[in-house]
Amino acid sequence: MRIAALPILTTWHALGGGPLHGKRGKAFWRDGDGFSIAVNIARGTWFDHRDGRGGAGGATLTFEKAKPAGASGGHREFLVTNWKAHKKNTLQGFLSIALTSGLAIHNCTLHSRGGSRWIGVPARQYTTADGATSYAPLIEFDSSDARQRFQAEALEAVDRFMEDTPRE
Repeated sequence: MRIAALPILTTWHALGGGPLHGKRGKAFWRDGDGFSIAVNIARGTWFDHRDGRGGAGGATLTFEKAKPAGASGGHREFLVTNWKAHKKNTLQGFLSIALTSGLAIHNCTLHSRGGSRWIGVPARQYTTADGATSYAPLIEFDSSDARQRFQAEALEAVDRFMEDTPRE
């Protein structure tokens, strides 16, 4: 199940949102002390009347709660969103990975083979001169170490997501 598909109150409470007073809540991500957040449970939306912004679904709340990477000493905790299971060969599913800095990497893939797992980054399909299908990554890492750190953190995020997601 995608985080955006979770009922908004599930995400609200999981992120630390307190009880609502009617349809209003406090902006817990900025330590708000007034009830300036309107939550529409039926539509799954929220709106911050102080800042004039809002969103649909729980995923947008996660970005409001997230602190910029620099605010936490450079630590980046990844968050899995838009998960869609799809098993074929090594492919286990498709996902987006959100960084606390606000960057979202869409069209990632989770793969598994022989006890090894890895995250595939978004890629563009093309046909080589000899007619074979190949893929060119749309993002790349400046070092092997950076790629390994990405893999480790992304797989940790997948594990957290799978533990926290109810099975249908």
